[in-house]
Amino acid sequence: NDLLVKIPYFDKAPVTDYAYSFAVVGDTQIVAENDVIKGENNLAKIYDWILANKDSKNIQYVFGLGDITDNNTPAEWALAKEQMEKMDAAGLAYSVVRGNHDLVGYNDSTKTDYMTQYLGTAAYKSQFATGGFYDENISNPWRTFKVGNINYLMLALDFGPTDEVLAWAGEIIADHPDHSV
Repeated sequence: NDLLVKIPYFDKAPVTDYAYSFAVVGDTQIVAENDVIKGENNLAKIYDWILANKDSKNIQYVFGLGDITDNNTPAEWALAKEQMEKMDAAGLAYSVVRGNHDLVGYNDSTKTDYMTQYLGTAAYKSQFATGGFYDENISNPWRTFKVGNINYLMLALDFGPTDEVLAWAGEIIADHPDHSV
């Protein structure tokens, strides 16, 4: 015990009264790969936890951070689609971001855009009615939403965005000066 460092964070009482919160899901690639290879069900556990805590933690939005899959395979994308459909059914808004493991051709000789194929559903696209997409592609969406008195602007840019995409995103931000980005 002499070697243990006391971390102040762990001395705090857990939050029980949420004005609101956001969930953040990033780098699930190994989870998805293990679910496919080993028949595990851990990706579902992540999203089931979010949905089970949606009301108690007042989760207003789920931000994806990329690397949804490890090998950009149809099986991994099918698992991701199942989870996004749960969020659609629950009416919980979310964004997905394609990371380097999810890129077209990362490990796919057919060069298929699986993210658009599996996640580019009408339900997902409808979330961006208060925004849009760069080049009408779900890889670079934006939208606005309000929680309480706070206006938010959400941008979910593809891995390694081009200068053109960054300029486009900069224009959207400039057009929404009263929004937290």
